[in-house]
Amino acid sequence: MARRSKSIEVKSHRQIKNPKAGSNKTHPIKDRALRMSFIAWFTSRYENAKTEKKRVIYDRDRMVILTALYTAFRAEDLLQLQVFQVVKGKVDIKENKTGKHQFFTLPTEYVMEINSYIRRNQLQEDDYLFKSSKAGVIEAVTRQRIDRVIQQATKETKIPFVVGMHGLRKTFGYCCVAEWGYSTEDVRIFLNHSSSATTEHYIEWSYDDIDKMRSQISYFRK
Repeated sequence: MARRSKSIEVKSHRQIKNPKAGSNKTHPIKDRALRMSFIAWFTSRYENAKTEKKRVIYDRDRMVILTALYTAFRAEDLLQLQVFQVVKGKVDIKENKTGKHQFFTLPTEYVMEINSYIRRNQLQEDDYLFKSSKAGVIEAVTRQRIDRVIQQATKETKIPFVVGMHGLRKTFGYCCVAEWGYSTEDVRIFLNHSSSATTEHYIEWSYDDIDKMRSQISYFRK
């Protein structure tokens, strides 16, 4: 990945508050139909916005969701992303929580989505990808704002549990194993977990998931 010019600096991270103690636990969206309905809710909301201001906000919200699902970054890292960190088709960050680096090539379909988003919103290299909609405020959108809209989306798509930003990270991990053929050890590396056991607990991998995968084994199905 081409390194950024010296004139572009990563904006200092402001603290993003964690959910209040005692808040409901988040869960991955395991069911594919529910997951697709959830994503479609954000797309429909953007495409049917009544005003240009709302269209910009809904466009941002949709791309936050897609970025979470494609990168599995924690909220404090994802919401602080700047344009130059993704525009070349690769991403390079230092995790706020662990201090570890994440450097990888982004999926092609996501690169097309994010570059289109950058162009239509006329974002500059040192802009936050996901700006606050408050007039005169040069900051990233808050986690609280995104968690609220996720709560609205889960309610309207009849997802019967709490998802939140963290649930999208869990969803990525679950899909890696259940649908894309990665091992829990692969996902442990993706998520920077200390052990595969931690990963299995995190993505709520269960006997039912294993049983479902075994039932789909076929030597002849194309």
